[in-house]
Formats: sequence, C-alpha cells, structure tokens
Amino acid sequence: MADLFSVRKPLVIRLPDGSHRLSVAVFPHPAGLVWCEPIWEKEEITARVHLLAGEIRGGGPWRIGDAVIRLLGCRGTDPDLAAEYAEWQAWCHEQGRGRCPLRAELEQAARALGAEF
Repeated sequence: MADLFSVRKPLVIRLPDGSHRLSVAVFPHPAGLVWCEPIWEKEEITARVHLLAGEIRGGGPWRIGDAVIRLLGCRGTDPDLAAEYAEWQAWCHEQGRGRCPLRAELEQAARALGAEF
C-alpha cells in the first residue's frame, strides 16, 4: 500500500458531491486528512485548506468515505486540473520562490485544522 502522506505529486480529490478538486499537499489528521488547494497571492490560506474526515483505505487510489483521492493524470486524463496545476506552478516560479506557498505555510495551516505530523 502506498503511503498517501509520502506523495509529493499533485492529487485529484473527487468529493462526495462528484466535483473534482486539485490538491497540492495532504497531511494526516486524527479524523482523516487535511488537503490543500493551490493558493494564489493575497488569498487567505485557511480558505483553501480543508479537512476530509473518514478512514483512509486503499493504496492509490485512496478512499475516504465517499471521496476518492488519486494522482493527477496527464496526457488528457485531467485536462482542466492539469492546466490549473501548470498555471499555478508557472505563477509560483515567476514569484521567485520556485514553489509557493512554502511547505511550512501549508503545514501551519494544516496544524490549525488539527493535523498531526
């Protein structure tokens, strides 16, 4: 079983309502996991960091309740989300930080929601 929390690639989360969201980081939480959407300049980080409650099952794709988490596809599998991720990565690179927000900022926001790591 692949450890979801060691994955450093972008993920797609299919939420119980059927929507697909891009996640750039996940962190363990006693009730499940905390996941982070791409965060753009001047956005409040806490608005883009979410708790997904439930037991984590599987080894990729992973399941939590009615949600499914998998790696972001390429070659046309997830064109809109792949484009969003590429645009975010390009924007981050232009900001001179290479990656943004910094992992420490994501970790701080995840801990504020009760993540434990």
